Amino acid sequence: MPAWSFLVSAIPIVLTVSIFLPYYVTETVVYLIAGLVVCSRELRERVFDNPWASWLVLPMLIPFYVAAFYHNYNGIREMALLLAAVICAMYLRSIMTRELFGRLLHIACLCSIACAGVAVGQKVLMWSDNPFFRPESMFFNANYYGTMAVFMVLVGTYQILNHARFRWVYLVTVFANLLGLYLCGSMSSLATMIISVMAMLLMFRRKKLVIIGAFLVLAGGILVMLVPELYPRLGDVEDTFGSRVTIWSTALKGIMETPLFGRGPKAYPLAYAQFGGYDTYHCHNLLLDTLLNFGIVGTGLLSGFVICQARQLYLRYKNYICREQCILIAAVSLAVLVHGITDVTVFWIQTGMFFLLLFSASGIQPAWRTIPRRLTVPRVLSMPAPFLR
Repeated sequence: MPAWSFLVSAIPIVLTVSIFLPYYVTETVVYLIAGLVVCSRELRERVFDNPWASWLVLPMLIPFYVAAFYHNYNGIREMALLLAAVICAMYLRSIMTRELFGRLLHIACLCSIACAGVAVGQKVLMWSDNPFFRPESMFFNANYYGTMAVFMVLVGTYQILNHARFRWVYLVTVFANLLGLYLCGSMSSLATMIISVMAMLLMFRRKKLVIIGAFLVLAGGILVMLVPELYPRLGDVEDTFGSRVTIWSTALKGIMETPLFGRGPKAYPLAYAQFGGYDTYHCHNLLLDTLLNFGIVGTGLLSGFVICQARQLYLRYKNYICREQCILIAAVSLAVLVHGITDVTVFWIQTGMFFLLLFSASGIQPAWRTIPRRLTVPRVLSMPAPFLR
């Protein structure tokens, strides 16, 4: 069926483009793809052929009941979207190849350049009314755009180091997203970008580029100290950190109230309503937000899955299986962890889905080498899951 084959092959491209459009477009595409996977026997069997995928869905059902128990209706909605995003990610992982991954990164680079243009336009239009306006481009707020800019600087750098063709496109990508990062004024994103790019260059053993990068960072820091007007938000560091401390205090009270299972996604507004503090969307700390949302039980299950995936990634790298992609995934994961100290921007459909798209490269299977036996999962997780087939 040519039409069906075309539809299936277009899914990754449509998903990638949708990430750089307004969030409700991304949500719609994610739900449609997840529904297509669940309704199609062929796609469903492909996705859930992986034993990890078959059993990953089960623990994700618990937060639905927890959120419903606490009347956390936003949490129920977010959990449904998270489940759909995970199904999309598992589908991408099941079909990912080097060629497809490279094509998706190229499309993402072009889309990010367009987003940077939108950010510049927003800044120009708002300059007369508010010179300190922070553009969010096609994303929900400036911090989410800052996270996507960090991801795209990493992707652009990765493409420059590994692909000679279209190198000028990737140079423009890096420059455009550095400009977007500057315009959005996200201090945590800027620090995250510096740390993660340096780490990726070290992993690629580009020591000269690390030295050049360190010199540029030092020179930029000195310039900003001499001319603070170049980065006005530095003057807000004390107030920003003070608000973070207030948020963390409220989050800790909420965690102590429901330590085992949390209150479901988007639990911080519930904690704020009960204990007061600073009114915002989440805990501005990845660990605290995970504990508040999913409790010790959910955090433990999630941590176990993350550790297993990290071990698999390490073994792939050690056995020379897609080492370049392993380095990119490691750098992006480091960016999430570093940024997670002061923000939780990865828990958003655009940023989170793009992270999962990048992580799907861990499913690439080279024809010349098979995955080592040590990568097999425990027997209990290798059992079939007929309810998902």
